[in-house]
Amino acid sequence: MLLKTLISLTLLGAVAVVPARAQSGMDDRGPVAVGVSISTLGIAPELSLHLSRWFGLRSGFHYLSATFDDEVEDVSYELRPKWRNLTALADVHPFGNAFRLTGGLVLWNTEAEAEGLLTGPVEIGNSTYQPSEVGALLGTADYSRSIAPMFGLGFAGRGRFAVTFDLGVVVTGRPDVSLSVDSPLTGPELAALEADVAAEEAEIRQDIADETLAKFYPVISLGFKLRF
Repeated sequence: MLLKTLISLTLLGAVAVVPARAQSGMDDRGPVAVGVSISTLGIAPELSLHLSRWFGLRSGFHYLSATFDDEVEDVSYELRPKWRNLTALADVHPFGNAFRLTGGLVLWNTEAEAEGLLTGPVEIGNSTYQPSEVGALLGTADYSRSIAPMFGLGFAGRGRFAVTFDLGVVVTGRPDVSLSVDSPLTGPELAALEADVAAEEAEIRQDIADETLAKFYPVISLGFKLRF
């Protein structure tokens, strides 16, 4: 609800400020800007509102999906992360120029699927298995926190057409990881495999718990905007 409120205020503010600026003649560059950014949050259309030379609001919907290979606990996986995040941010320009400090909220909807690339004997937990015994080794990673705070700094040009650059961090909390197996094994052999998969999952979770930076997501963003 808070994110929706902030975005609604941005839109309502634009309606209110445009006539006021036009009537006063304060700035021939309108207070509303639209743009596009490419960042570690995804590719996003953005809407921003310049309330003054010191303060502004902006929001955007960030989307990105990717596929790549990586190794986790000595097991190779094909990872398929997906970012679908909505931002509601406030920008403060402490010196009245292009430099800005940013704070706000992210509707955090980021998750990943993983599938083990089993081309030979693989160690899972405390045992070694053949690919034919494992079948499919599947994993997921997601976050229990759906709304996360974001902080950053950056630069946004002051002209009608401007380039933007930002560095920041989203406080996401640690991701929750789960592993499962779709194996042709049955009976005690399947039970032993599932126990090893559970042990593998526990090791990954412990590694994440031991990593302080795992609860922070870095943001690097480059974009442009056009003011009306």
